[in-house]
Amino acid sequence: MLLAGLYIHIPFCKAKCAYCDFPSWPGREGDGRRYLQALLREAALWRQERGPMAFGTVFIGGGTPSLLPAGALERLLDGLRGLFAVDALEFTVEANPGTVDGAKLASFRRAGATRLSFGVQAAQDGLLRRIGRIHSWADFLRSVELARETGFTDINADMMTGLPGQTGADAAETAERLAVLGLTHVSCYGLKLEDGTPLARAVEEGREQVPDDDRERDMFHRAKEVLAAHGLRRYEISNFAQPGYECRHNLNYWQRGDYLGLGCGAASHFAGFRRENDGDLDGYLAALEAGRRPAGEEHRLSRNEQAFEALMLGLRTTRGLSMARYEAEFGVNLYAKWRKTIDNLVNTGLMYKLDEDLICTERGMDLQNTVLLEFME
Repeated sequence: MLLAGLYIHIPFCKAKCAYCDFPSWPGREGDGRRYLQALLREAALWRQERGPMAFGTVFIGGGTPSLLPAGALERLLDGLRGLFAVDALEFTVEANPGTVDGAKLASFRRAGATRLSFGVQAAQDGLLRRIGRIHSWADFLRSVELARETGFTDINADMMTGLPGQTGADAAETAERLAVLGLTHVSCYGLKLEDGTPLARAVEEGREQVPDDDRERDMFHRAKEVLAAHGLRRYEISNFAQPGYECRHNLNYWQRGDYLGLGCGAASHFAGFRRENDGDLDGYLAALEAGRRPAGEEHRLSRNEQAFEALMLGLRTTRGLSMARYEAEFGVNLYAKWRKTIDNLVNTGLMYKLDEDLICTERGMDLQNTVLLEFME
């Protein structure tokens, strides 16, 4: 039996955020039942292709999974448990503030959910409106209170830095207001302007401005210091957790574990083979209703690609990359091959060696692309 992570993509949302380029569709919640049936059809095709699989973590993301009606995730997980062994030590559901109520949260619990992840992004309502969020900070506080009343103790919140109009004081305030809630996990992402999004167009046309890279990094570090003061320790470039509450599902990604992705635009990875589903909702539905696997990209990673990916993902985490494990897997003594590069990165303060581990400094994490370029041939 293969133990892996299970990701399920729910592509519905009330409104598209100004920065979002994920496969999600506002106003299509009416297709929810049809979509859940397609998910089960896709799962059955995977079962037919790969045989029995067992999953140790589940992550339901989107879009906005919390837009599904109460009972929908229970029915979906019941169907999936008829195909796979789903015995999740960690089962996360993403939710937007203001889209949950007691009945819906109780239904998540019955489905097996152990963890909630709220997309809050900022504590300032003016910033939330500016990036197209449809909730307020008060909505988030009510949602957290409801979650705790329903029995959820493992709760993450996403926040962002580099938003238009955001200051370092705003970022620090958001981190402080999240931390004092006693959350177990906070993800802090720098804004990326994705081509084709409303915010990217607004910046290109001069209708909106975003902080430059240095100001964004200052915001991030101010937030990081606040979170650390409350016991939320950085364990990956963008993620902070109370001890023992690191996201196991995401750790599996960074450790290059196997995972199955179900849904529109979802990606899967098994032993160096990657497959990504069609990112078009109608195309995804049509394929599965015709009994076909959804179209998408497939790629068998070469040995060199796997080796570079191991390096890249390992250096994302504060534990760093085990050079002994790297050599055992790829037959390459990393320090012998890259001694000059590694020594240079150490001397410039971007990296350090700890026994057999290679670890990025805080500055090295900020400049990870620069670090990785040094290893490219």
